Order: sequence, then C-alpha cells, then structure tokens
Amino acid sequence: MADERKTRVLSIRTADEVIARIDDFRRAQLAIPSQTEALRALVKLGFEAWKKQEGAAQMR
Repeated sequence: MADERKTRVLSIRTADEVIARIDDFRRAQLAIPSQTEALRALVKLGFEAWKKQEGAAQMR
C-alpha cells in the first residue's frame, strides 16, 4: 500500500547562520541528507527533546 501521509510545503526565511548549522548537521551524517531531510530530522530531534523536557518538568 502506498504511503498515504499527506505532506504540506512550509517555506521559511532564515539567516545564513541557521543554514550553515543545518549544513554542519548534514555533513555529520553518514549519508549526507538533503537540506529538507536534515531539517525534518532536526525538527524531530527537537520535538523529542521537548517531550522529554516536559515529562521531566511534570515529575518536579
């Protein structure tokens, strides 16, 4: 069965420094992903860290 997840385009404007940091992340991977894939991975990592931080805050 085909992947039925819907995707949407999100266009952003950002500083050259942010692009450079995304590219640094890309180069640190075994297989260099596209900027889009790298940004998805970074967002996912950020959400996971945020979720862990929220869980820790709830335990206080």
